[in-house]
Amino acid sequence: MLSTYLRPLLPSSSSRIDRCIMCQTRGSLRQRHAIHKDGFFAGRAFYQCAECGFAYDVLAAPTPDSFYQRNYAADRFDRSGIDFLYRTTEAVDLSMCLDNSGIAPKRVLEIGPGPGWFMESFLACNPETVYDVVELTDFGAESCRAAGAAEVHAINFEDRSAVDGLAGRYDVVVSIHCVEHLFNPMAALANMLRCLKPDGVLYVHTPNYRDDRDENWHHYKAPDHICFFSPESFARLGTLFGYKMAVAIVAYDDNDVIALLRPNPGRLWRMKRALLARSRRHPVLG
Repeated sequence: MLSTYLRPLLPSSSSRIDRCIMCQTRGSLRQRHAIHKDGFFAGRAFYQCAECGFAYDVLAAPTPDSFYQRNYAADRFDRSGIDFLYRTTEAVDLSMCLDNSGIAPKRVLEIGPGPGWFMESFLACNPETVYDVVELTDFGAESCRAAGAAEVHAINFEDRSAVDGLAGRYDVVVSIHCVEHLFNPMAALANMLRCLKPDGVLYVHTPNYRDDRDENWHHYKAPDHICFFSPESFARLGTLFGYKMAVAIVAYDDNDVIALLRPNPGRLWRMKRALLARSRRHPVLG
């Protein structure tokens, strides 16, 4: 259940290799790739759990905030790249799927929006929505305020106490290419679920891990990507959390995975069908 994943996680490689940080199974990890890089992220070792399929770098440490401030600030005005295209397109797709499923996004929370491109596009489709964000970088917070964010929170979403003030406030919580950056993604996902209203929806988009990914997979090359989900591990996560969920592969060449989690699954399957239908017409590139 959620409380299991809200405990602090010891920041040591021994605690991360002794048992899977997702399903907590001891002795289940098998090494997939050892990736050696220069500088801060030298010596990476990705392991996958044989029980739940979750994969992560057992040697990872929390990525310092200075890395994001330094490496992502230059991209905030680049609206010509694929990142801008897929985020704005995906916001339109999600808006239509929510509408088709009868879910009114009166208040939305996005985790790690960066420059706020998804939010800007979502608000253009839903001008009455109150849209809050959690963003740690200075440039991201500034961009999101300019794009229409009602509240900008600079909090650690892996910390239960930091999220207490947001619990139960949101119809939709969105996380796009965020969880793969997190040292303790299970705590963050549990906190995202805590932020939902009883009838809310959690929408998570992240790289899609497969057993046949080799060490040249481009998501491995991002030094701050330290964990990966698959449809199977997301399905297992829903069971561990005690939530009903649907998982949809909606990205070009199966590169990414989108998961939907909902306390009340009534309209969830209709939303999954709508997402799949739209993704076949408008592939999301990640």
